[in-house]
Amino acid sequence: MKRIAAFLSVLLFAFDGSAALRAGVAKVDVTRESARTGDPSYAKALVLSDGETTAVIVSIDVVAIGEIGSIKNDFLPNVRTRVKQELGIEPKNVLMNASHCHSVISGNIEELTFQAIAQAAKNMVPVKAGVGTGSENRVQENRRI
Repeated sequence: MKRIAAFLSVLLFAFDGSAALRAGVAKVDVTRESARTGDPSYAKALVLSDGETTAVIVSIDVVAIGEIGSIKNDFLPNVRTRVKQELGIEPKNVLMNASHCHSVISGNIEELTFQAIAQAAKNMVPVKAGVGTGSENRVQENRRI
């Protein structure tokens, strides 16, 4: 979570405040058809652009990206290469996150992830970004006390 917060902080500062910020979101169901028993698993994409710099954040409902699980080590470079070739977004500006969900995903996860990114890029609209602070002083619980 700290990495994502740091990435977002750097990302927001990288965008020139004088340019209009645009954002698009999309999600694509990545559940293996034969494994549909409950809630679907998704690849969710956010694309941000100020017209000069474009960045992508993707969250996929899988255990991990590479090393363990069903997504192989070449997944990230393959998706980043395709995003560069077809959408013109620099590979270094693509952040991927695994939600560590133990779901059964489709065998064409690369294609489905790219579809989510491409759809988010197509869905872009003008947005405003800001920051704020807050606090929560009531009892919080994560699954169990």
